[in-house]
Amino acid sequence: MDRDKFKEIDLTYAGEEIVPHPNLLLWLKKTANAYLPSSPERTGVVIMPHGATQPYNDAVEAAVAPLRARYRIEMAYGMADSETIQQAVSRLEADGIDRIIFVRMYSLSDQFKETTDYILGLSKDLHSHGDHEGPLRFKSGARCSFRHSAVMKKTPGLPKSSMSGLSRSAGILPTKR
Repeated sequence: MDRDKFKEIDLTYAGEEIVPHPNLLLWLKKTANAYLPSSPERTGVVIMPHGATQPYNDAVEAAVAPLRARYRIEMAYGMADSETIQQAVSRLEADGIDRIIFVRMYSLSDQFKETTDYILGLSKDLHSHGDHEGPLRFKSGARCSFRHSAVMKKTPGLPKSSMSGLSRSAGILPTKR
């Protein structure tokens, strides 16, 4: 870049980035996305199921399948693992997603709630970790929404009723009246 380009406005360019810190760039992106209108094409969903054996995971995938026609879905299996959640968020953002809906999907509504609330920035403290360091919080420039848990009603085979429970409790599909 030409160092004299900004001479007329009394600005010296040192050849370095003006906004070097990645957290500042992330904040700028998040702030800009807060004012942009959302659209289904740019909306992604991170579903955080417990994860287990393949038959269980296959049933979870089948329950989520109808949402894939409408939204970009990423699964974050792993019992509230912050790295898995961050990877799911990063994949969505790499695909141009600027709004992310997070859905906790466990057998019990309060299962891993304290940990996921902490990772997602919904709570300041993580009491269950005592004196040792807890999980990292996720980082995203996307506008994020957090939905109540989607409770899987009959875990062993996850019957067809699971999908409607997931989509409605997540606030992704409208509730029947």
